[in-house]
Amino acid sequence: MSLRTLLTGCIVAILLLALGVGAIQFNRGLSQYSQTMSAMAVKVRGAALADSLGRALAEEWTYVAGFADRVDPGQSAEDLQAAIDGYRDPENKISWAGLARTDGTVVAASDGMLVGESVGQRPWFQRGLEGPFAGDAHEAVLLADLIAPEAEIPPRFVDFSLPVTNMQGQVRGVFGIHIDLEWVRNLLAEMAGSLDLDAFLVDRSGDIVMSTDPAVDAQSVQTLASFRAANLVNSGAYIEQWPDGADYYSFIMPEVGFADVPSFGWSLVLRLDPAPFAEAQSRFARFMLMGGGLIGLAGILAIILVLTLLLRPLSGLIDATSRLSKGEDIGFVPGLMSYREVTRLSNALARFQTRDADRRKNRRPDTPPE
Repeated sequence: MSLRTLLTGCIVAILLLALGVGAIQFNRGLSQYSQTMSAMAVKVRGAALADSLGRALAEEWTYVAGFADRVDPGQSAEDLQAAIDGYRDPENKISWAGLARTDGTVVAASDGMLVGESVGQRPWFQRGLEGPFAGDAHEAVLLADLIAPEAEIPPRFVDFSLPVTNMQGQVRGVFGIHIDLEWVRNLLAEMAGSLDLDAFLVDRSGDIVMSTDPAVDAQSVQTLASFRAANLVNSGAYIEQWPDGADYYSFIMPEVGFADVPSFGWSLVLRLDPAPFAEAQSRFARFMLMGGGLIGLAGILAIILVLTLLLRPLSGLIDATSRLSKGEDIGFVPGLMSYREVTRLSNALARFQTRDADRRKNRRPDTPPE
């Protein structure tokens, strides 16, 4: 085996080993980076969604609080009804708005629905007497036959209510509204879709109030760490396998609200599909590995070329020395100064040739050659 072959083999082996270790470390680092960025993505997007949903609900609460602050409970029933009739929204998200006296009797309401009837047992009224209240999703009870008499599934609402006081600060009634839950669901779906997330609103009992994935039900996700954290009103980020068998990044917002808006008692579980990130990661890894392979190949070729250039003068000197040691006439070998070792060997060979020439010159004719 020649020195060039030995050196080339050793250097190529070391280079390939270094490239292999580098590729393994690169893939490991890329995977960790992808996980970190995916977790950050679901966290940032989830916070943005929760903030946007909270702001949308806060806007409705501002209207409710502003109306309750302006209305005079001492006005006539006709004036109160006129005020309620003016409480409209262009998106028709408010299914019902009404004002009830402290005994629970409705004195003014949207389209006159429930006027003269008692809402004294309804949570929105009872809690509204005590202070600002936000009611969780519930089916229509008194309004079901009035709003959607032919619907197979009763409409569902969320509530806002608060006390109405007179100039002396005495509570004279409760103003409340029912917001169509379908509007909240559509708002959640639109926001989640724009952020490429799945979102699940979870109440304090662990039930899913609404979600962007109808295939997920509360029973199938109760064992997931993210939903257990949501039930405990804890925040956190998780990578976990969902009931469909796929792994997702999850993030929990323990409260959905904004500013001084009363809480509905909702937690928000956000889910991000890592598939797009994994695909981009694979493309990048393939690109980098291909580039590394080409660089490695170029390095091997460069090493072979460099070794050839470095060893060529050395090989010539070794060949000349071998022939000289056999007594062959090698003629004049020019001096080489490629690098120190070659220079030293070239000088040594020149000295051998000089001594050999001197011996040949000083040898008597009848003296046999050595």
